[in-house]
Amino acid sequence: MTVLGSLERGSKARRRLRSGALGAMLLLAIQNVVGIFLNLYVAVTAQESYGGVLPALVGSSAGTIHFLDAIALFVGLIVMLIVGRRTGDWRLTGLNSGALIAFLIAAYSGFHFVYSGENAYSFLMEMGFLGVVLAEAGILAIVGGSATLPPPVGDHPGMASTR
Repeated sequence: MTVLGSLERGSKARRRLRSGALGAMLLLAIQNVVGIFLNLYVAVTAQESYGGVLPALVGSSAGTIHFLDAIALFVGLIVMLIVGRRTGDWRLTGLNSGALIAFLIAAYSGFHFVYSGENAYSFLMEMGFLGVVLAEAGILAIVGGSATLPPPVGDHPGMASTR
């Protein structure tokens, strides 16, 4: 099966991946803005953080939004990995896998950042976030545009054929 043939046959999967990548970018934007707000304006006391990450985050409405957004993003990335794999395009499978791994790195670092407050975890969390953004941008670059490929340049209407 060729990549071109699988993408032509998988136009429904391409539309789903395009919608999923756009939705993930929206969730990532919300996640980043709310995360910055939490970092700057919401104080988590040591007693709250030792009770677990969930009570520390759900203690504020911004924390709840941040946590629920992360869950929605995680589920969406898993669904996108499955849909990307079904297209047969190794690039989509690789980018979706990379996005999921980068998300897990960001989430792991975020949990440790809540407990320790160390800037290294905050930096690693942001690098994971950027990894997901770059992977989703790559997915959009591959599946973006129309579901059908344009004709070759020489066969374009109004142009002289090169044959």
